[in-house]
Amino acid sequence: MKQVNLRLTILLVILGVVVGGAGVYFVYAYNWSCGSSSPSSSSSSLPSSTSDSDPAVVEIQTGEVQALDPTISGQQQASVDGGHQPWRLDPVAVAAAESGQYGFDTTNDAFVLKNKEFNDSAGTWTAQVTATHSGYNYTIHFIQPETQGDTGIWWLQSISYP
Repeated sequence: MKQVNLRLTILLVILGVVVGGAGVYFVYAYNWSCGSSSPSSSSSSLPSSTSDSDPAVVEIQTGEVQALDPTISGQQQASVDGGHQPWRLDPVAVAAAESGQYGFDTTNDAFVLKNKEFNDSAGTWTAQVTATHSGYNYTIHFIQPETQGDTGIWWLQSISYP
């Protein structure tokens, strides 16, 4: 008999409870899996501390997710230099715009700058953004492949957990 894997994801968002003029938002996310499922090698499940009684499974692609393509990074830098896509100058904005293709919810996940520093050995600026997805923190790693400093674009290079 063929085993059928079923994954049902329910996301309930209750909005609109207003207390003293400030909005209070409740978000509850629950993933339910039946059968056995093994994530691909490019995906990462929640840590092993997730018990069988709470079968929440969130798949975020980790590791090197976007190899540097000098042609594309050069085009992006030229676009920014021409006054277009200024959001590429902010690693948090790049995380929010580009991380959806790796499993993040770019509307509801939180993205916060962890650090930004110059890497002497690589001769480039790097940045790390903490992305909180379903209560779990991931680190999104960036480099500046073209112009360095305030006028350089940020390239999303890899994602790690924790």
